[in-house]
Amino acid sequence: MDSPYVHFEFGTTTVENKRPDIIPGPALVVTSNLRGEPDVDGVPFGDLESQVMVNHLNLARGFQFDLVNDGFSALTFIADTYPGLEAALEAKPDLFEGLDVFDLVDLSFEFFIFAAATPLTTEEYITLQRNTADQLRQAILDDPDAPSSLVFAVADQQTWEDLYLASLVEAGTLRPADQPPPIRLTPEFNSVLATITSGLLSNTFGGQVIDDQGGRRATWFRFSSRCGRGTPARWRPARSVTRPTRRRLTSACHTRHVR
Repeated sequence: MDSPYVHFEFGTTTVENKRPDIIPGPALVVTSNLRGEPDVDGVPFGDLESQVMVNHLNLARGFQFDLVNDGFSALTFIADTYPGLEAALEAKPDLFEGLDVFDLVDLSFEFFIFAAATPLTTEEYITLQRNTADQLRQAILDDPDAPSSLVFAVADQQTWEDLYLASLVEAGTLRPADQPPPIRLTPEFNSVLATITSGLLSNTFGGQVIDDQGGRRATWFRFSSRCGRGTPARWRPARSVTRPTRRRLTSACHTRHVR
């Protein structure tokens, strides 16, 4: 595919830890190196997690820009099973001694990993971003604690959509139609939440939000997370430890399968 924009998503199912009395903490934690660096001053995009929880799925969504025909790009993610196991074994080396078959069944689980990529034309990408702007607008209007500057900015739907698209252009996440793609030495990725945040803050009203909130990240990112149709996934450092679990790998994509 040769497209100015590629919308992709990857992730896993969420898994409940049925026996935290044996192994404390979550049963499965997913992390990735998907972030993004839109051109917006004063916003620590490196601290914005890309994963969101949606309908029992742990999703990371994003965009790649100007993927050339027969080109290659890659991201990394880690599905870490029982990240608390290492500490539990250090505290109790005989942790698994004396467990019966029912305990082992409770500790075992299956999950699937999926990935999908959808090439978008410029028109399709703009339509997607207009829909995102409308979702973001509704999240702001529904929030009683939304900054007054943002409430004022989203008062008129059409004006807000145009402002949001202009903000994406300013942040470098939407290229003007008459501008050729830049020369890139490495592929450029932005998470969906980073893109939403750039559309929210890369304008006069967004600058007022940054100033008014005194640098508090939670206020900036709350609407982005809502518009991403989920809550931010918990961030934990990944560990490489052998786990006594069963795994099944399948693909469940809505668009083009990536294997």
